[in-house]
Amino acid sequence: MLLMLLGLAQAQDVRAWQGLHEGMLIESAQGDLAGAIRWYEGLIAGLPEDDPSLGELNFWLGRARYASGDAEAARRALRAAMSDPTMEETARALLAQIDSQELRVQRLPLTYDYGTGTGHWLHSWKHGEKGWLSAEPPPDSDDPALAWHTSVLDRETDAIGMWFDDSSPRPEVFHMDLRSSPFPASLHLVLEDDKGHRWELAEIRTSTSSWVGIEARLEDFVPLDAGSGALPRNVRAVSLWDVTAYTRPDRGPNTIYVDNLRIE
Repeated sequence: MLLMLLGLAQAQDVRAWQGLHEGMLIESAQGDLAGAIRWYEGLIAGLPEDDPSLGELNFWLGRARYASGDAEAARRALRAAMSDPTMEETARALLAQIDSQELRVQRLPLTYDYGTGTGHWLHSWKHGEKGWLSAEPPPDSDDPALAWHTSVLDRETDAIGMWFDDSSPRPEVFHMDLRSSPFPASLHLVLEDDKGHRWELAEIRTSTSSWVGIEARLEDFVPLDAGSGALPRNVRAVSLWDVTAYTRPDRGPNTIYVDNLRIE
């Protein structure tokens, strides 16, 4: 009986994989996104919840949904794909790409006070579930700010960032107010161009009792990579890195607050 059940399970797996590749063929060779989406959804609906091919099927469904212009449906499928450990990183990377495309800065100057949400900031997909963002008041305040919830662990960093559209002008000045709770944080502000070259601002240290104001111009950043010039020709991303684990003894959950963002 056990051998029979194993045989049935293996046959079902083979059919699922065959169905997946047929859907990919519909999408790529025939260029029929709508047909591929229906195909993937039909396969998913017909499989048990523990089928090992569901993660990859949901990934390809999410990819096809995004290509068809339905970002929300794509996000739902990719979140389902992330429940499969073998697909988690791939699905998370595509989800982050979708989010960064949707939230790209289109024009400057940009100002944001976080009264209506988290703005253009996104948590780094490379850091998994380590951090998350919300808009909420810091301790002893009624005014909301960007709240970056993270955790300081030995020899680990965390990061948030925002991306600029190709059509936006090059940002020249970055202003923001920073603080943290329950302990001070050490941060690096990093710029990246369209070639992946990076520039960094000198270490920023936050306070738990008051805001630290940062105003940085392009000339204040120093190259991080051998291929970087003195100044970036363009800026496609700006990111904040939490490097507290390398500079301070504090460990555990911490919240870094960002307010009064202005980019010109």
